[in-house]
Amino acid sequence: MAARGRPAGRPELSAKTEQALTISEMLMGAIESPEHELTLNTFSAETAKRARGRRLSTVQNMTDAFAQFGMNQGDKIDRRGQILMYRELMKNLESSLREITRAGMYDAAIELRDRIIAITNSFEQLQLDTEQGRQEQERRNFLQAERMIKTKCKDFWAEERTKLDYLHRLSKADLRKSHRVQREQLETEIEITPKPIIKYSTAVLNWRNAERNLCKAQRFEEAKEVKKRADFLDDVETKEFEKKYAAKLQRQRDDLLHLQAIEQRKRRELIKHHEWKMKRATDHDKKITRWRMRNNNRDMAHFHHMDGLRKPDFSIKPVLPERANAQRTGSTHKGTIMLDAVATGRQAVAGLCSLHDFDAAAGPKLSGTTTYAWG
Repeated sequence: MAARGRPAGRPELSAKTEQALTISEMLMGAIESPEHELTLNTFSAETAKRARGRRLSTVQNMTDAFAQFGMNQGDKIDRRGQILMYRELMKNLESSLREITRAGMYDAAIELRDRIIAITNSFEQLQLDTEQGRQEQERRNFLQAERMIKTKCKDFWAEERTKLDYLHRLSKADLRKSHRVQREQLETEIEITPKPIIKYSTAVLNWRNAERNLCKAQRFEEAKEVKKRADFLDDVETKEFEKKYAAKLQRQRDDLLHLQAIEQRKRRELIKHHEWKMKRATDHDKKITRWRMRNNNRDMAHFHHMDGLRKPDFSIKPVLPERANAQRTGSTHKGTIMLDAVATGRQAVAGLCSLHDFDAAAGPKLSGTTTYAWG
């Protein structure tokens, strides 16, 4: 009975010959069963893995290391990518070192050990350079955000001042129009108001009565003299009445002008109040912006200094992992956070603690918060 998977008529072979023939048949594609296809795929993957391991064990420097992973030295790689690359290299280099050591090839082991140390130092320096590059980028983003914030703040208050000046011009024009209408109404009222009847003095009335009585008595010579005196007094009192009436009208005009002058002064004071209020608001906003920019910059510089003190680490899962919201609220990423906020149209600078939600009603308490109670 023929063996499974073996063509009929094939003679019995030894175990080693059978294994070698099986491998040859697998390589030639003569066997098409699913079991042998799976064996062939496993064989190919293992072969490729060993070939990759041999190539990685020959890495001499960082240029070779990057080339083995299809990159060029100087390409930007995140920290996790660097760690995975380093661990893969170290896995193959240390495996080669163990094999060489077991073979007693100590000269080659010394050379490989020194190469491992050099590559490790290069990867450590790469982590430091990457961190320095990230910090430099954060500082550039912070400066760019600062320039944009200052420009937006300046444009905002210039626009507000323009709006305020426009409102002031409208207010002045409206007040001038109101005053002009008031003067016109006063003149119209003066024109349509009938002139009051003059009231002569007793002396004028007595002279007029004397004139009429003399005329009745036909004493025309004396009546003529009395009439002259009465007309003279009449003219004097008429002129005095006209003078007083004109003074009265002028007082009405002057009183209106005085009231209008008071309104104009109050309007100027109100405008000056608005201008000073705008100036104080502008100065306060600029001062707060400068303080917040300075505090955020100091905060970012402090965290950059602390990050620079961290030693290179090749652990994929560090002991102290980065918190979940570090990219959104972390001070070490302050430049990117501010630049993203400004890019979305925001012009105000957030305070150091405004990014964090400390309100217990809005959610759970902060991790590590302890509540003490006495009583």
